[in-house]
Amino acid sequence: MKKGIWQFLAGAVQFEIRGGQGERFLNLCAEQGIPIQQVQPAAQGYLAWLPVRHYRRVHRTARRCRCVLRVRRRKGLGFLLGHMQRRRGVWLGLALGAAALLLCPGMVWNIEFVDFTPVQEQSLRQQLYENGIYEGAFVDADQLRRVADRIFVEEETYNWVALNFVKGRLVAEKRDRNAAPQIAGGEITDLVAKDSGVITAVDLEGGFLTAWPGQAVAEGALLATGANVNDLTGRVAYSRAAGQVYARMEKVYICTQPLELEAQVPTGRTVSGWRMKAGALDIPLTPAPSMEGLYTQTVTRQGLAPLGFHLPATLERTQLRGLETIRVRLSPGLAAQKARLQIVLYLRECFPDYVMESCKETVTQTERDVTVELRVIFTANIARQVPHQAAAP
Repeated sequence: MKKGIWQFLAGAVQFEIRGGQGERFLNLCAEQGIPIQQVQPAAQGYLAWLPVRHYRRVHRTARRCRCVLRVRRRKGLGFLLGHMQRRRGVWLGLALGAAALLLCPGMVWNIEFVDFTPVQEQSLRQQLYENGIYEGAFVDADQLRRVADRIFVEEETYNWVALNFVKGRLVAEKRDRNAAPQIAGGEITDLVAKDSGVITAVDLEGGFLTAWPGQAVAEGALLATGANVNDLTGRVAYSRAAGQVYARMEKVYICTQPLELEAQVPTGRTVSGWRMKAGALDIPLTPAPSMEGLYTQTVTRQGLAPLGFHLPATLERTQLRGLETIRVRLSPGLAAQKARLQIVLYLRECFPDYVMESCKETVTQTERDVTVELRVIFTANIARQVPHQAAAP
């Protein structure tokens, strides 16, 4: 390790020995104490490495042996500094970066999102941008506190949001909000039927049951109450009715799907435009994208980080995707499948936990459309929790 560091600091060159008496040249260098290393044969002679401080000494020996020396590679700190000295833009960039760090302590260089999904990260990045916070913007503690409070109020899925700014890095943290029950645990509630059916099973967690398995109930019927009157004393006992009441239901769903419809499909045309924002600067890197006719527009923003090094700037990409409206004629089979899917999606929306028992399908076709009729028998939870209307104050 120490030898490698010393060789890098001292510098070394790889040179080629062409023609003449190459073996004699190597022997003479060894007699003179010149440390030639890593000698290997080449097409026209030999390749070898030599510390740069000895390279001038070997030319006299090479002339004695009628050899020609050609440098092939250079490595070491001296060569690196000489290479960088000819590229003043690199030093200028380093100087400007150091000045920006010292003179702009409130500038955002990088935004780190902790425990965010890609969708949540893009959504929060858009909210931050709308509030003037992005890579390259200047922020202060009061602004970050106000924006965090505003995001917490506007975003229903977050239980806690924090924006912490330390030495150019903005760290965004959040905690997801757990779904809260619609009715508080201490309130008196009833269970009513959200649809009609024949009760098959009851899983009551609280309250007093008013409908039993085997009983047919209509929509809005009382299934469990939060108040019970004692027949002997006349006193009323209050509780919170909660639980599941499963019922078997038979329903008929009808959906008509036209055979001809208009659809917007991508044309494959895409146009992109780039802008860079850094502080008060808004620099267009390409002309603003434009497209005739129908199109969709997508705007994405990302911090500028070449080779993983974050810079105080935000790249904004605007992409337009062309669309065209075409008339599509569906086959009868595809139309029936789309109609059937619409019925299933509607059933799942109304009864997410339904269990299908039987299904009979009738398909009717005309020249213009296809009609699907599904007669289904299924079991699902029909209990809906509501405040107890007759509760005493």
